[in-house]
This record gives sequence, C-alpha cells and structure tokens, in this order.
Amino acid sequence: MHKRTLRPWVARHGVFCGVMLLCAVGGAVFLYGYTDVLCGEKRFPYCLSPAVLWASGRGLWAPDGIYPPLHGFVTQEQPSVDAEAVRNIGTAPLTDFHACHQYLLYLVGAAWRVFGISWGVFRLVLLLFFCATAAALYGVFRLGMNRWVSAMATLLCMFSPGMLAALFNLRDYSRAFFAFAAIALLGLMVKHGVTRSRVLGGAALLGLVVGLGLGFRQDILTCIPPALFVMLCLAPSVAPLRYYWRVAAVALFFCVIVLSSFPILVAIRQFGPTTSHHIIGGFAVGLEDHLGVGRASYQHLALCDDRYIHATTSSYARRALDASEPVAFLSPEAAKVGDRYVLAMAAAFPADMLARGYAGVLRILRGPGQDGYPSLLHDPMSRTVWRIERMLGAGGGAVLCGLAGIALVLLGLSNTRHAWAVLICVLYFCSYISLQFQLRHCFHLFFIPLWLAGYAVNRAHDGVRSLCEESRRGTLRSNLETARSAWRAPAKRLATFAGCAVALVVVPFSGARAVQDARVARMNQELSVASLEELVTELVIEDRRALVRPIVPVTDMNLMQDPDEVPDWLFHDAYLVAVFDASQRARSLRVRYDQDEGGNEFTTSLVIGPTGNDPSRETRVFFPVYETLGARKKGSMGGWIRFAGIEMRQADLGSFRGLYRVAEARRFPLWLEWCVPGDPDRFIPHQAVCTRP
Repeated sequence: MHKRTLRPWVARHGVFCGVMLLCAVGGAVFLYGYTDVLCGEKRFPYCLSPAVLWASGRGLWAPDGIYPPLHGFVTQEQPSVDAEAVRNIGTAPLTDFHACHQYLLYLVGAAWRVFGISWGVFRLVLLLFFCATAAALYGVFRLGMNRWVSAMATLLCMFSPGMLAALFNLRDYSRAFFAFAAIALLGLMVKHGVTRSRVLGGAALLGLVVGLGLGFRQDILTCIPPALFVMLCLAPSVAPLRYYWRVAAVALFFCVIVLSSFPILVAIRQFGPTTSHHIIGGFAVGLEDHLGVGRASYQHLALCDDRYIHATTSSYARRALDASEPVAFLSPEAAKVGDRYVLAMAAAFPADMLARGYAGVLRILRGPGQDGYPSLLHDPMSRTVWRIERMLGAGGGAVLCGLAGIALVLLGLSNTRHAWAVLICVLYFCSYISLQFQLRHCFHLFFIPLWLAGYAVNRAHDGVRSLCEESRRGTLRSNLETARSAWRAPAKRLATFAGCAVALVVVPFSGARAVQDARVARMNQELSVASLEELVTELVIEDRRALVRPIVPVTDMNLMQDPDEVPDWLFHDAYLVAVFDASQRARSLRVRYDQDEGGNEFTTSLVIGPTGNDPSRETRVFFPVYETLGARKKGSMGGWIRFAGIEMRQADLGSFRGLYRVAEARRFPLWLEWCVPGDPDRFIPHQAVCTRP
C-alpha cells in the first residue's frame, strides 16, 4: 500500500485493529489458559451431542441413548473424540431444545468437522464469538464517542468478569453479538438518517441479524420492537422519503427474518414457544430480590424451578381455565396457558410490572461492580477489571448514574431525536431483563452505563479542547457573549425533553399503582373472609424448630394408591393457610416437602413482617401446595413430591393457631403466597423500587 494512502487508513482504522488484536490475544490467553470445565450451564454440554454426530457425518440427529465415547466427550471427561468412534451411534429425532438451537449446533459441528472434534476447537469457536462481539460493541460505542474513548470502553466491557464468565456458555454468550450488531445498525439509522436505499438495506441487515440470532438464542426477538420504532418513526430522512418506503422496509425486515430462521420457526411452532414459561419464572421472589424490588405483603412465585412453574400453570389451567385434560410440559398447550397466566398477573399487578422494569433500569445503570466476583474466574486480568468496576460502582453506582444523567442532559441540549433514541433504548433494554433477572441474561447490557459515561467524558473533553483553542485565539470572550442568546433554543429543547421524559416515567406508574392498589385491596378483603377447613396435624420438634405435619393428605393424591386410580392430573393442588396471632415481631416460615431422589426441591421460605399490635387479631398466611406421583404417572418429569408440613421456630408456636385449607379455593384464580395481617394498615399493596442496592 502506498505511503500516502497508508497513513489515512491507519489513522482511521488503526485503533479498531488494535482493539481487535488485544481482544484476540487476551481472549486466547484467557480461554486456552482456563483448565476447568467449559459450558457452565449443567445441561448444555450434553446438548452439543447432535453437533458431534453432524461433524462425524451422521447428520444433525440426537443420540438415542448413552454411549461411552460420546458421553465421555460431552461431559468433558475426555478432551477429544475420534469421528469413527461415534459414527455407529444410534440416532433419534432432535429434541425441542436441539431443534430451537440448530444454527448453534451447525456452527460448532462445522468447526469440529474441519478441525477435529475436541474442546480445544470449541474454544476456538468461543474466541471467534468473543472477537466478533468486540467488533460489534466497538461499533456501538463509536456512535457517541471518538476512537480512543470507544477503544477503552470496549476493552473495559469485554474483559469485565461478567462477560468473561458468560463466555464459557456459547448459548448464553451468543446473545451479546447479535444484540450489539442490531443496536449498532439501529444507531446508524438514527444518527446518519435514512434514504430509500439505506432504510431498505438496513431493514434487510437487521432481519438477517435477528433471523440468524434466533437459531442461537430466542432473546434476539427483543430487538424487534425498537427496530420497528426506528424504521417507522425515529430515523430521520436525509432525502425526500415517502412513508410507504418505511412500511416496505418493515415488510422486508420480517420477510428476511422468516427466510433466515425458517427451520427455527418451524421448531418453535412444533414444540411450542417457551417465552411465557420463562416470564413466569421471573416472578420468583429470589430473582425479584436480586433485581432490587422491595417486597409487598404477597409473593408472586416461590421458586424459579421448571417443575414448580409447570405445577403453577397446570393448577391454573385446571382451576381458572376449566381445562379438561392435563397440560404437558413445554407443549403448545402449556404455552397458551402460560400466556393466559402472565396476562392475569399483569392485569392484577400492573404497578409491580412497571416497578420491576424501573428496578431493572437502576440495576443496569449502577454497573456490574455491585455483583460479587465470579468464583469460576481465577486470572489476574479479570480481577483487575473487576476492581475498576467496583470503583465506578461505588456509592450504589452513584458515579455511573450521575454520568448517565449528564449524558442525557448533553444529548437533550444537542439533538432531541438522539436523546429520545438513547432514553428509549435505555428504558427498553434495561427493563425487559426484569422478565427473568439473572446475570447470565443481562451480562451484555452493562455496556449501557459505560456508553453513557463515555459519551459524557467525550463531550467534556471536546468542550475543554474547544475552549482552550478559542482562548489561544483570543476569541473566547466574544464567543461566550454571543453564546448567551444561542443557548436559549437548546435550553428550551432540554426543558421539553426533560418534562416529557419525566411524564413518560411517572404518569403510567402512578396510574398503574392506583389501579393495582384498588384491585389488591379487594383481593385481600376476599382472602380475609374466605371460609377455611381445619386440618388435623401433629407436631414434630427438630433442633429448636417445630414442624406442623398434616395427618391426612391435603390434596387428592395418595402415594399408597394405584396410579391408575388417582385423578389424571400430574400435579395435585391445595391452597393452605397458616393462622397466627398478630405480632410486632417478624417471623419466618418454611413450607416443607418430601421427595424421592428424582423429585425437585419445592421447599420454600416465607418471611412474615410485623402484622399488628393486638394479639387477639389473626394473621392469615396463604400458600399453594403442589404434589405429584412423579415417575409413577405417565408423562411426569421426575420423582414424587409430597407436602410435609410447615416449619417454624419453637418460639413462634405460642402464636400459632392452626393449619387450614381454603374451602372454596377455585374462587381465587391466582394462588400466591399472601399475608393478611391482623392490622389492615400493615398490609403493603404493591412492590417498590429499591433506590439503594
């Protein structure tokens, strides 16, 4: 390359090439220096079995059993396996999990077919995704800052412990690349505007990104709403552009998605979508606590467990929807029931849904430094980055949240359209993680506070540099005098933007809270007067803990019965009530289950806050109970599970009045863990957003 053309190329692309080189070298050192088991998700390694068969020339099939050579490799007991050793393995059709992740399996299988079936080659695939993700993320940062700030922000984000810990699971990590690519394309449309060719080309590329990403992880579907909003409304026209071209771009967008993900869409239609199943799991109290949502006098869900979620939806179908037949796990019928359940929860608790979304925004804006250091990382590089994140997230993330606010103010002063684009992006992508908040689902979104902080730093740098240049030229005073009148229009734009943004956040939340408080008050009143049936119990004392065990079955299931004589439902349910005296002291309660070796652990804990000053008033604690015969019943997911009783401290026995069953439980479509306090003023009708971690 000629010297005259080389210098401009280096000036334009040298920083990006340096970032990619550092990511390639650092990622290789990290991946090939890591000696523990890859693929942190417990079931994911074995789900790569079809990729092994495809690499050996058998086609994309699942094994029909456990074969020592294949089992030893996928469980990572062996570093590699010869293709001839697995060529005669019996095959079976793909499961729902395999069919919905075909592109991931084809990618890994292609690498294994070319380079050999080994975990070293799998590390090469991970490194490829790591570098591709870094390139897409650099493009996102370049939308709002210069090359050097973008490079530092990209490296800080890519080598953060959260990103490195997620790298071991390709299924989870792949969402980062496709999300960053989609956001970069949308940002280019908003920043540079669209013409007829740009909007059509951008729609095609976006559709390809979403369609291919769907074969790795269905989360990429969350990019569809912002894509529609940008193409139809937010992207400015830099040349005369009739609106029907925007509509045509949307149509092209969906056509490319369908064409590029057709096998995946067929699998989703065949096996049923799992979206509602995961959303219901996000209602679990443990995930809401981690998200930063303050507790109310009820809990939406006790556990984020597949079998417990299925029990909840099966019970809802039987009681509220009058289903005549059992609902199979993750079937199309289960998806429909799950959708109905999610809609019922949203209708009953609209303010809680918004509170969870706002808590997700705060959780992301505070940065990743508030989380503990991942136990599976031992290298000094990631620990150093973690210390930097801890410093940025000090004071409950006050530094990052402050810089985010400054960035929005600067955007509002310079370009209202860009400010709205960034605000909507932050609210949307940070709030949707509340549907099921786990760090493996949102590790990539911690780029958002870094982007806002980088934008604020970049604008501050540009402002100081401009002032210094004007000071050297002696024009600073005159420019400041003329700037007073020029600032009036930006100030008006900022005031309008700020007022509309506050209204966008506050008005829906206030309205939803008023609606929910009225509905929840009615539900609480109905539960407070519900007729109860007392259960005969026995008391067992175990290590200063008291177990109140029912003597007779609480549901229509009996382990001593012939499975054919038990009602056809996989799960049998009851809505129980523990009654206590009102007390100023907080109490804890455990709902205990017995299960065989194949049964899931359904045991949950309840924390009962102060319920009143008058001990003569009763406090009712409602909770659902689910039992199953398990493997003795056709279609079950595991072993039997049976309600064992409620466990409390011995000191709380004096205020315990008894264990009851709700007589007309079908009147209540939603069976939640619910506390009706003795003092009505102690009832908390909604969740709150915790402003401090």
